[in-house]
Amino acid sequence: MAFVGMDDLSVLSWDVMEFFLVGIFCGDIVISFFLEYDDPDTGLPVSDLRLIMKHYLGGMFTLDVLFTLPWEKVVQGMLRVEPDTTTWLLIGLLRLLALGRLYRITSYVAGLEYRMVLPQTALILLRNNMYILFSCHLAGMVFYLIARLEHFRPESWVGRNYERFDGLSLTGRYIYSLYFSMAAFSGLGDNDFYVASVPEAVVML
Repeated sequence: MAFVGMDDLSVLSWDVMEFFLVGIFCGDIVISFFLEYDDPDTGLPVSDLRLIMKHYLGGMFTLDVLFTLPWEKVVQGMLRVEPDTTTWLLIGLLRLLALGRLYRITSYVAGLEYRMVLPQTALILLRNNMYILFSCHLAGMVFYLIARLEHFRPESWVGRNYERFDGLSLTGRYIYSLYFSMAAFSGLGDNDFYVASVPEAVVML
């Protein structure tokens, strides 16, 4: 979302990656029609295919479809928005809907805990570090997107360090964004990377 349209990687390449993920999510929706679930009253697993389909259609199916469809492509196509414009970037925020699919992680972690696949301490450390890494990743993307929407003005964290970013690869920009979010949220601070603009402060709140 934050780096789409940059010179390092074409918009077409991002589209291929996105539709690949959409394909995976669609496959997960199909599989969900055949997965057993535990009856909330008896606690027993339900294996009847008709009941499984009815349970899924009346449960998370609608949200799964909402979280899976590439809504930003639909809106951008309907409005015929030019790439790499402010409107185009803001519409790209609809990609955040895909984060709703992460609710499945909770059930996966609960399954690992129930089956005692990992020791309890190791599982807690793995889960917490995964949440921290994901939060810092998301915040880093948002911080970079804010700087991009502000056209990298000198007051932004990227604009203040433009010499570092000039000619830097996409990977380098991502690493700096991830580092900035970790430094900001940990409170350690950095002489070069720090929150200074109002939008950046809002993200910190």
